[in-house]
Amino acid sequence: MMRVFKTAGFVRFTRKERLAEESLRNMVREIEQGLPGSSLGGSVYKKRLARSGRGKSAGYRIIHAWSRGKILFLIEGYAKNELQNLSKRELTALKNLAAIMLSWKDIELEMLLKGKVLEELQ
Repeated sequence: MMRVFKTAGFVRFTRKERLAEESLRNMVREIEQGLPGSSLGGSVYKKRLARSGRGKSAGYRIIHAWSRGKILFLIEGYAKNELQNLSKRELTALKNLAAIMLSWKDIELEMLLKGKVLEELQ
């Protein structure tokens, strides 16, 4: 099974928006089934997540880095009405971050988990 990690910033977003872990697990299942969302290049994707009572189009956008069948990093989330599109600069930074994250070895992941930089989705 694929390992799924949430960044500290993503954890803050989920708490602020009161996103249920089950919603995230459902989204991860979709990704595992080959529906990662819109490719932004460099293993970075933007996935729609329904907002309670509003559906996907008026919901959240989840930015994630994904290596098919291996690992998934939930990096950033935002409501569609808060941010329409990422700037070129933000996208470049996300691609660079994704390349670093996807290269981490197990020992590095464990250190980041202990340091509360990452949290693993159960």
